[in-house]
Amino acid sequence: GVRYHYFLNRSPTFFTNETSYLADDGSVTKLDLPSKHGLTGIKDGIIFFTIQTPWTPRGSRTAMATGSLLSAPLTALKASTGPLPVTIIYTPGAREALQGASIAKAGIYVTLSRNVKSEVRLYRKNARGAWAFTPIALPANGVASLADSGIRQDEAFFSYNDFITPPSVLFARTPRSRPVTVQ
Repeated sequence: GVRYHYFLNRSPTFFTNETSYLADDGSVTKLDLPSKHGLTGIKDGIIFFTIQTPWTPRGSRTAMATGSLLSAPLTALKASTGPLPVTIIYTPGAREALQGASIAKAGIYVTLSRNVKSEVRLYRKNARGAWAFTPIALPANGVASLADSGIRQDEAFFSYNDFITPPSVLFARTPRSRPVTVQ
């Protein structure tokens, strides 16, 4: 069956935000997230989120870099004590910037700018349980982004345009398939 999760967002200042979880019994628990974050979604009890400021999770001595895509169990984010097990899915490399992330059935689509060019990757866990990516074969040298994907669907739609290509919608049925333009 379908399970719905409800999150409440509050902005104490123009530049900061807090996310809380609304449980089935009506209780509200503030999640232990940094003051500048973006919630990507939840899948199998794991919260996926991005950070817009360096962040050292509870119980850690290592700061996570701005622009990273991270995950942590919802139960740990609701707790106020104990180490917070955070997994790094993507952290920006040199001349890279995270543009967006979306959870899909196949994994997590990440859109980034690399050397001022768009790139879309599909991140999935490999045989060792570590996050690894497959590049999505989109045209080079333009602006590409994820237009639509779903946590229960294999298909994904991408938008693309460049100096000589009008805004187009590209479609991929499987992670390894080459997107084709939808007429």
